[in-house]
Amino acid sequence: MAAPTTPPVPLINWHALGQVIATSVALGIGLVVIFSVGVYSLSVFRRQDATIAMRSANALLVALITLVILATGAWGFYIVVQK
Repeated sequence: MAAPTTPPVPLINWHALGQVIATSVALGIGLVVIFSVGVYSLSVFRRQDATIAMRSANALLVALITLVILATGAWGFYIVVQK
């Protein structure tokens, strides 16, 4: 009687590869959009004809976007170091 054979392990984990590609595309596009909004907010903040409320709101938005971009970079470094 022959021993039962187990199926071979696939060379490429297609599910994991798909997740990596989807995450990379989402983060790449997301960071570009967030950075663009930050640059636009900074340009509105620097306008001379902007009201104080508008300048304050844009300064807060620039600070928040900067924190989000830095946090994303830190998260990326954490993931790389853990692997």
